[in-house]
Amino acid sequence: MKKNYFILFLGLITFCNKINAQVTLINDNHSLSGYPIFGNSIFLTSDVDSTLWTSDGTPGGTKQYTTKVKIDQGAGAGLLNNKIYFAGVDATHGSELWVTDGTDGGTKLVADILTGPMSSTPQNVFAYKNDLYFTDSASGGRQLYKMSGSSQTVTLFKIINPTGDAF
Repeated sequence: MKKNYFILFLGLITFCNKINAQVTLINDNHSLSGYPIFGNSIFLTSDVDSTLWTSDGTPGGTKQYTTKVKIDQGAGAGLLNNKIYFAGVDATHGSELWVTDGTDGGTKLVADILTGPMSSTPQNVFAYKNDLYFTDSASGGRQLYKMSGSSQTVTLFKIINPTGDAF
């Protein structure tokens, strides 16, 4: 029920509304955070164990959708063509560029830039003009890489740190 109150304070009249609301617990003890992108679903990551989740906004529709990779927390993610590109970590590749469409089958390694379990650690991921850009430490220091949005081919775009020192 909505109630209106009038408050007189220093000669000013203010209207205040009291609104009743309901909160529903969707997931317990995973510290999920994310944003909507997959049509009617939300892309979520766990701040507790770095797992990937999706939700339709209901408790029953909130689930971990893949176990093949975990997100590299703090590395960032970028949205391109309704897919999320992110630094993903697994035992075989370390931290490399991955993509997901919110399903297990649609979650794949894009490029193992520093092959094997060594990590290239993609960061600062962003889309521009249907391509994806990110910095990566595979070439010594952070360098700028580009992934073609149409072919998913990853190339070193520009050496922006010729000394190879971290920045």
